[in-house]
Amino acid sequence: MALRRVIPYWQHVIAPRVVSGETLLLIGHANMLRALTMYLEQTDENNVMDLHIPTGVPVLYEMSEDKTISGRYILE
Repeated sequence: MALRRVIPYWQHVIAPRVVSGETLLLIGHANMLRALTMYLEQTDENNVMDLHIPTGVPVLYEMSEDKTISGRYILE
């Protein structure tokens, strides 16, 4: 359910702004963040359900112009 809501917003609103050079801060609850992680990292639901997303700890994603992830950093 979360995946169906977050992916269109990512594709039509967030990704174009990132590709144009903007730096964005996304804040969400665990289910939405897991759904977005699953999409961005092209992994399946089983892998992402085991993913621990710490509260209040930023995760930095770097994207290339073709909208693929070129880096992921947990900023603890």
